[in-house]
Amino acid sequence: MTQPLHLTDQAWQDAETLVQRLEPAARQLGSADSFYEDLVCGLRFACGATLTSLSLLENSDETVLARNGITLHASPSSNPESERAVVTVESAVHSQVNLRLKIRFDQSISLATEEHLVDLSDVLLTLAAGVYLRQQFADLRSHLETQASRDRLLSDLNGGTSVEQSFTAIASSIASHVSADRVSLLRVTKHHSQLIATSTQPRVDHRGTIAQSLQDVAHLSRDTDFFVWSHSDTNRITDPNGSDTDRLSSIESHQQSSGCQDLLLQTIRDANKDPIATVILEWIRPQKKSVTSDNSAWQSVREPVETAIRHALDRDQSGWQWVTKRFAITTRKLWLGVASSLAFVVLLTLYPTTLRIPAAGKVVATERARLFAPSDGVVAEILAENHQIVTAGQPLVRLTSPSLDQVRAELEGKLATFRTQLDATLATRSSNSQTRGGRSTSSVAADERVLRTEIEGLENQLALIEQQETELLIRSPLNGEVDGWNLKQSFSGRPIIRGQHLFDVIDPEGAHHIELQLPDRMSGYVTSLSTDANRNVAFRLRSDPTTTYQGVISEMSSSTQQNARGESSIRLNVDLTDSPTQPLRHGATVIAQVDGPKRSIGFVWMRRLIQWSRENIWL
Repeated sequence: MTQPLHLTDQAWQDAETLVQRLEPAARQLGSADSFYEDLVCGLRFACGATLTSLSLLENSDETVLARNGITLHASPSSNPESERAVVTVESAVHSQVNLRLKIRFDQSISLATEEHLVDLSDVLLTLAAGVYLRQQFADLRSHLETQASRDRLLSDLNGGTSVEQSFTAIASSIASHVSADRVSLLRVTKHHSQLIATSTQPRVDHRGTIAQSLQDVAHLSRDTDFFVWSHSDTNRITDPNGSDTDRLSSIESHQQSSGCQDLLLQTIRDANKDPIATVILEWIRPQKKSVTSDNSAWQSVREPVETAIRHALDRDQSGWQWVTKRFAITTRKLWLGVASSLAFVVLLTLYPTTLRIPAAGKVVATERARLFAPSDGVVAEILAENHQIVTAGQPLVRLTSPSLDQVRAELEGKLATFRTQLDATLATRSSNSQTRGGRSTSSVAADERVLRTEIEGLENQLALIEQQETELLIRSPLNGEVDGWNLKQSFSGRPIIRGQHLFDVIDPEGAHHIELQLPDRMSGYVTSLSTDANRNVAFRLRSDPTTTYQGVISEMSSSTQQNARGESSIRLNVDLTDSPTQPLRHGATVIAQVDGPKRSIGFVWMRRLIQWSRENIWL
């Protein structure tokens, strides 16, 4: 019968050191496999075991996470003490997953040693459980990010209604996911290839040199499913199906005109294996990895890209088939449709109606005063509250100016000095005798005149300072209501600069008018009206869009300004022609329709399209 194994004190010190080393490692965002290996290796050497292993039990399936040491298979022994040669401890991570730590010795261990090893294993399994859960969370997050990225790719690839819009969306999506400098999509037919969209240009100029060279490359490669070309590689071109001289020449010609260093071409085919589209990826800047050896990024998106291109072409073909079927009617119905269309066009061309131009603005009180800071200073006291009714001349804000106080103190000091000198000079003159220094009466009189001049100048300067200090008390210029917000919190004790806007004083009982911001691109319709024309305006409050008010333009600015959104506009003042059903509020926003000139109903209905064509199509 073998003697039980007793672990030494040094072994327990090694075990304690192991726990202290693993505890901070369990909280770090390191590799879980490295942690598991460190755990089983450190545990084996700490307790002198022959084999230590860490396993994962999930639904009765065991997966070994880490193992260290070797084990010798021997015939089973009937000795009960041999059962204590293996210590197995399990810890539940959650309801269906357990972690198992197994420690095997070459001889039996004592019962007390086994209890200590169980406690040590519980501590190590607790640390390993945190690492395992963190790794599972990281794997889940990576899976969700990958799924979200693929969902975004599929959503981006299937945007647009026409072939051009769909191809543009596909090209932009490929460029963002593959990190290519330019992605071009070409539609391939039996006789030629046409560039439809690129990821770098909203519109394709088919007359450009680059567009022509791309079309040549696609046309000469229509029989090849896939190839990669690199300007830096020795072989220059990698093509599973072989390459010919004409295609290589066209690629080199394109490289000279576009400056691309790497090129990848994929031909998309239909169910009959006929080419229908070509995808060309270009890299202008040299890549860290050779495109000829690493095209995994493209291969990861190739299948959804091919599917999206086929769907886009199918939608276009189905739309054309619907149009063909729709207009496959009898001759009588065709002529009836043509006549109805001509009558409708004539009606749109000849029937006049008023062109109404949309605008936005706000309600402005006619009687109002904007108060600004008269000079630099500090707000000493706010004497009015928001919405307070004030009278003309009532103090509203009292300012202090440290610079004026300093100048006043200096002037008063100089004035006191000169007055003292003047009193001494007058006393000397009244004695009617010469000073000890031999000064004459005429010299004393000259000094008196100089001092009086200095005193007069200082008094004038003090008068100016007093006038400026009087301006620091801001008064209400009219009877009305203070229009501001949190005046004391916004200005009390704070420095202000000259010309800074403080608040407004408005007459709430007075009249109101509308200030509109008319877009500059629409201003020509209004300015073309004669001065005696009836410039009517209909507007609604955004707070009450169900009620329509009427007004007339009273003033129009002659210069263009920029509104809050940075758009060019002109300002219109509109006077109300009818009494509002509810009191208007200063600053309330409105939406308006400005009556323009008489135009045909077709122009009014299709004004946006006509204006866009005038701005973007140059003949």
